[in-house]
Amino acid sequence: MRPWAAAGFSLKTRNKSTAKDKAELHYHGLKVLEKSGKTYFSHTAKIGVEIYLEERKKDVESGIIVKGRFSVIRTQLNHWLDILGKDTKLKELDRTDCENCFLGRTKTKKASPSAKPPLSGSGFLKLSI
Repeated sequence: MRPWAAAGFSLKTRNKSTAKDKAELHYHGLKVLEKSGKTYFSHTAKIGVEIYLEERKKDVESGIIVKGRFSVIRTQLNHWLDILGKDTKLKELDRTDCENCFLGRTKTKKASPSAKPPLSGSGFLKLSI
């Protein structure tokens, strides 16, 4: 016999009628969450950023933040999406997944031109007393 499974997890039973009852309870629980606005499947990072930016746009309209700050937030989140990946599921993110965002962002920057070498010996005036 094999254990019954529903929605990607085990119902921890080998009895078909018990599995059916547990699956129905789980299904009804999911329907309640769906009616309250929650989703079973996770949004992608791109959709999450779009939802967040829509909320922040309301803050600009109400005067909580200025338009320039909104622009900075949008730019930073676009860089974050480039590093993390637009198709990454938000529920799959772990607390430590963004620790190396700074490293990833600075690694892709072009090397800045090196500064001019200091003048050898003639850069300072020598005063004799």
